[in-house]
Amino acid sequence: MSKINKLLGLLEENASFQLMPDNYERKYGTSLRGEFNTSYRELEAAFGTPNGIDALIGEREEQSSGNKVSSEWAFLSDDGSEFSLYDYKETDIYDEDLPTVEEFRLEPSYDWHIGASGKIDEFVSWLKEQIK
Repeated sequence: MSKINKLLGLLEENASFQLMPDNYERKYGTSLRGEFNTSYRELEAAFGTPNGIDALIGEREEQSSGNKVSSEWAFLSDDGSEFSLYDYKETDIYDEDLPTVEEFRLEPSYDWHIGASGKIDEFVSWLKEQIK
């Protein structure tokens, strides 16, 4: 293995991400880059309550059909890259014919969307370490 490959391997092993607080003002937008299969319960156990989304639950009467995400966790890497892990158009906050947020969160697994502005390999590796 070349020195460069060893160094890249060490960097990937040591990649660090932290959960962004609800009041964090994002600097960049993210877009769908991949998926990660796990349950809501596993994500909540690893990262706590999703970022700011729970404020929407229980206020369905006031919501428009434009609410596409019911659960999201946002992360920041050591280099300042932003990542998000979220559902998309899966609950009744988007379409009243879909499961409630509470019902969706009881599903045994889901292909959670990964939003990022760049590559997600290190983030996915880190997620796998957090969800064991």
